[in-house]
Amino acid sequence: MGEVPLSEVRELLSIKKDQYKLVGHLKSRLLDPSIALINRTTDIEVTHSPYEPSRKVASFIFDIHKAAAPPRLSPIPPSTSISEASTPLGKKYQSIGIKEMEFTYPRKHDTS
Repeated sequence: MGEVPLSEVRELLSIKKDQYKLVGHLKSRLLDPSIALINRTTDIEVTHSPYEPSRKVASFIFDIHKAAAPPRLSPIPPSTSISEASTPLGKKYQSIGIKEMEFTYPRKHDTS
């Protein structure tokens, strides 16, 4: 478990001063989706909570540990490409040069 000041979170994530001015937007649009992806696709489990000594968020408390079971990943089916996935994450992967064969989705659980 570790406490990271809000200013350091912004610096580590290269967030400009005019971006995510509201901490709620930073949390819901950046931290929550990123942490959900980490939890779904890696053997790491991350949780976080804001630390508010007054009415203003001063820092985030992160708890990072090894997950009980590693995620089960499967490659994208041959009929699907990153561009067909058309997700912001897929586009980001393409922009940094990750090839389709390296791009994987978590396997969906059979609920039947």
